[in-house]
Amino acid sequence: MNRRILMIFLLFIMIFTNVGVYGESGLTNALKENLIPLKTTEAKSGFEDLIPLKEILKDKKIVAMGEATHGTAEFFQMKLRVFEFLVEEMGYRIFGIEAEFGGSQVVNDYILYEEGTVEECLNAMAFWTWDTKEVAEMIEWMREFNKKAEIDDQIKFYGFDMQGIGNSIEYVLNYLEKVDSFYVDEHKISLQSFTKMISKPNKGNVKILNHNIDNIHKQVMENRDDYINRTSIEEYELILQHLEIIYQWIDYYINYTEFEKRDYYMAENVKWILDYENKHYGNNKIMLWAHNGHVSNGYAQYINMGENLKNFFKEDYYSFGFDFYQGNFVSRPYMYFYGGLANFHIDSTPEGTYAYEMMKTGIPISFLDMDNAGANNILSDFLSRKIHINSIGALYPGKQINIHPDNLMIPKDTFDGMIFVESTTEAIRSRPRDLPNGNRTLRYSTMMAVALIVAVIVLVPRFYNKQRTKVDLENQRKFYLLEKEEEGISKLNIIEKLIIRVNNYINSLCQFKYTIFAILILTVIKVLLIQTDYTNSYQWIYSMQGIFTILNLAASTIIEIIKVFIIYIFTLHLVKSWSEKRTIYLRHILIAAIIGALIITFGYRHSGVLLYFYTILLNILGGIILCYSYSIFTYKWGKPLVNISLILAIHNILMVLFTIVVYGF
Repeated sequence: MNRRILMIFLLFIMIFTNVGVYGESGLTNALKENLIPLKTTEAKSGFEDLIPLKEILKDKKIVAMGEATHGTAEFFQMKLRVFEFLVEEMGYRIFGIEAEFGGSQVVNDYILYEEGTVEECLNAMAFWTWDTKEVAEMIEWMREFNKKAEIDDQIKFYGFDMQGIGNSIEYVLNYLEKVDSFYVDEHKISLQSFTKMISKPNKGNVKILNHNIDNIHKQVMENRDDYINRTSIEEYELILQHLEIIYQWIDYYINYTEFEKRDYYMAENVKWILDYENKHYGNNKIMLWAHNGHVSNGYAQYINMGENLKNFFKEDYYSFGFDFYQGNFVSRPYMYFYGGLANFHIDSTPEGTYAYEMMKTGIPISFLDMDNAGANNILSDFLSRKIHINSIGALYPGKQINIHPDNLMIPKDTFDGMIFVESTTEAIRSRPRDLPNGNRTLRYSTMMAVALIVAVIVLVPRFYNKQRTKVDLENQRKFYLLEKEEEGISKLNIIEKLIIRVNNYINSLCQFKYTIFAILILTVIKVLLIQTDYTNSYQWIYSMQGIFTILNLAASTIIEIIKVFIIYIFTLHLVKSWSEKRTIYLRHILIAAIIGALIITFGYRHSGVLLYFYTILLNILGGIILCYSYSIFTYKWGKPLVNISLILAIHNILMVLFTIVVYGF
């Protein structure tokens, strides 16, 4: 008996002092043995600690450097340091960044021919993420390198994104003025309104642009030999790529597709850059600069740029992921109450994450190669499991993103190598300015959202109920909200009395007034939900033109009605039938609302809201409104399908109007 107790005690100690099948210290020691410590993130600091990268990257054509946030100084500094190493020690001469192709040509002209200023370069790239002191320093380093290098040995700067086309249109028009000025004025007039084109434009305008670009493309192709003789084959092919970028942009927005198409085109553009540089200048190696989500070898939500490049280049492609344990970074708060940049702080990363395990090694900056680490069984097991890796984009909804399932990754399948920086600071704006505290801004946003909901719930019924009439007891009994018979009403507790008073208050509203009340509540909830949903279908509806706007609005309304009835109303009837009751009670409404909210939230897991407590609560509140409305429409006013359909139709129209106001369409 004593032996059994001892065995149980030892087993207990083993379970609660170990992580998985290996000890915590075992994993930490395995990491220490396989990590390459890096002495600094700062460029111009020597390459002694980076020398092991030579063997790892010796046969690579593409080295893709990610970043766990778009606003971390150390990530930007480290990428410059690695590029400096690749240029001076490994012969790399091409640099590509997640910025528009045309705008990046402005940077290329600056570092090669000293045209313009570094400020103009940052503006031309058109992304706030790169408008920083660190990126400016990188551009200046490239310019200084090129001033000392032979013409055939200079660095070239490219953007591989296609989200902006203003600069590409300008380059095309300037080229036409050089080679065929007879038609250029006509083209300038037709394209003038598109040089400042913003994202998500009107679909009709995009079709006009497509027609105009078709005419230019036809002209350029028909006059190929003449244009090449007037300029060069290199310049001619570069203009064709500018036209291709415009076509990509048109395809992206005319079909309103999300990241997968964008990432596909970015991969195609990287391939073009390599082919173009190799053909004309003999350069066949490039370093890429983008977010972790774009450079990784695979991404859960869609086929990303890295996966496309990995499929095409195989072992010639090497991806660096970045992660951090704690620190500051710049991002946009994911909310409507403040649209500018803010400075955020994360004081730690949850236990069991990649950053947490790296922090325990005591090595503040390090690099880990996945292939080399795979030789250690303990480390291989750790890197083969789904663990959290920080991935914060241009919008930051709060620290809940640290635990949402989209950031669960298998490290060895996601990246070829990882750079870890334990403590980080925010990237500095190129024009220094104080940014607000992002964490505080998000707290204020939540408080304002709650206050708005409370204000609507309290004030709207009062406004529409100035002429409130009393409801007789018979009308009250038509909806047994608490499953109380007449003789039990006198024994209600405080909460039950409050519920009865609210129910009587709603019953006292005429049908029209309650409909207005429900529409406003649902619209407020949807507005608040948009800040936790990356996709905005109402922008898409408005981007249509003419009759298509009405048709798409009608289609979305019908889909919304079907979704509500399948997810909430059908669930409500199931719950009622399981309880074998003839009437819908409050507990049925609450249960159906919770189930429906969980179903909806799970459906949006690609947006990272599965574990957003705030989002679930809002969806539950919306479900209560819908289920309760269905109940009173059924038992008091009749025609529940007609009434809820009317609510959802007007609600959709209000959301489109809201989109117009907010986005300035």
